[in-house]
Amino acid sequence: MSELFQGIYTDSKMAYETYRNVFNTSFNIAFGYPRKDTFTTCDEFQVNHLDLEFQSSSNEKLPVLTRERQALSSDKELHVRKAEISYSCKASAEARAKVYHKRQLTCFTFRIHVLSTDEVYLYTYDKTVAKKVQMKSTPCFRIFC
Repeated sequence: MSELFQGIYTDSKMAYETYRNVFNTSFNIAFGYPRKDTFTTCDEFQVNHLDLEFQSSSNEKLPVLTRERQALSSDKELHVRKAEISYSCKASAEARAKVYHKRQLTCFTFRIHVLSTDEVYLYTYDKTVAKKVQMKSTPCFRIFC
């Protein structure tokens, strides 16, 4: 209706919101924002049609889904048994401590860029080799001695 009004009165610069406000307050005509070019009955039919399609497709897939569910339950039992075995075979505290600390190792990277020859030497040490207290990363300087 707003487009019809603007088509008839081309010199009017009324915005859609103003047009809507006038119709809602002065003429007691209530209309909302246009949702889509659909009707309620068409929407209801579409929802019911999709629901029927879903039900028919789910009935066809039911045996497949049942088999997959049974396979998952047997896999679950297998994984539970594996977990029980791994918990019963505990590693020593020393072995666990080594693994724990090796996971948290820090890496130190030391780079030497020789500008005259445009060569780059990159040395990477983990925490066990290049400790903060003892400087054991000096072998990289032997190239230049």
